[in-house]
This record gives sequence, structure tokens and C-alpha cells, in this order.
Amino acid sequence: MHNCDECLPPRVEQTQGGDTVFYQNRYLYSKRQPRKQIETVIASLFPSERTLFLFASPTLGYGAIQMVDVLPVSSFLFFIECDEQLGNLFEKSFWKEFISSNTKKNIKYVCTRDVQEAIKQIEIQTGFNFKRIEIIRGSAGFSLNENFYLGLLHLLEIEMNTFWKNRVTLIEMARLYSRNIFKWLHHILENTQRFKVLPHNKIEKPILLL
Repeated sequence: MHNCDECLPPRVEQTQGGDTVFYQNRYLYSKRQPRKQIETVIASLFPSERTLFLFASPTLGYGAIQMVDVLPVSSFLFFIECDEQLGNLFEKSFWKEFISSNTKKNIKYVCTRDVQEAIKQIEIQTGFNFKRIEIIRGSAGFSLNENFYLGLLHLLEIEMNTFWKNRVTLIEMARLYSRNIFKWLHHILENTQRFKVLPHNKIEKPILLL
């Protein structure tokens, strides 16, 4: 049997230091200084170039503006929430107003419980063309769904590594291809009997060129 409080929606409570949130039998921010921890984390982040920042469970959006202010153009800030109720709270308390005035193209938000859908949205928006990934724990909502966020981080690291392996392979093979073309040019010119021009529109089957 579930505790009654676990079924209730997030409850915003006022404190002397600002608003906090009570949800699933716990406070998602400190009751004394709700903003302090996340803003301290943001202040300690070096604004790294070509970095994908995952702002996990942003809830009330504390620290988001500070993050936006130091975000390099070559990096990307992706807000991610997997709890629908916390997602609704974030949209109402921060995102809707922010996105209406934001002009930066390297900031997006998605709310989903599907890890593959999250990866798909991040790939569409970013292309994984980054050197590193940093995850920011926006609130204690991260702990409520830790397996989701850490699983997402792990899969994104795999996707990013694959992207760079493919990029390096393409670069290296392109160089090899070019070298071989020039290496064989004189053979092509000297022995035209070995090389034929295929008639246009006469190819009916796939051809493997070695």
C-alpha cells in the first residue's frame, strides 16, 4: 500500500530563503536556502567549450539562468525531466516564460520517461558533435529517478564515442582513397585495356568497386 503523500503532486512551499518543493515524502531543495546548492554547483562549473550539458530534473529552474549566462556558443544545454508532474512544474515555473524571450539556439528541453526518445531528441538537436558530456543535478528529483538519468548519460557517452570513431574513420579513409586514386592514375593511363567505361543505363545489378 502506497503512502498517501507519494500519490500527491509536487507541493511548492515558501521558506525564508525562497520556494522549495515537497514531493514523494521529501524536499527537493533545502528548506533553508533552496537555491544555494545548485547555484554553487553552477558557479563552480568552468564554461567548457563543445560540451553537452544535461540539466537533469530542473524542477523550479534554480541555477538555469546562471547556466545560460555562461554557456559557450559551441556547447549545448539540454534540460531533461522524466517525471511528468515535475516536468509540468518546471514548465509552469520557468520554461514557458524563459523560452518566450530566449533567442539562443543551443538550449532545449524535453520531458519523457523513454530513454531512447530522449536520446533521439538530443541527437536531432545536437548531432553529438561534442567533446564531452556534463550532467547537472538540478534538484533532488534526480535521486527519485537516478537510474533513468545515469542510464541516459551512459548511452549518450556511447553515442558520442561512436560519432567520433565514425568521424575519424571517414577522415582517415578519405585520405587513403585520395592517395590510392593518384597512385593508380598512371596505371590507368598506361593500360586502357584493363579499364572500361560502363555504358550509361546498362547497369542492372549492384557493383562492388575495390
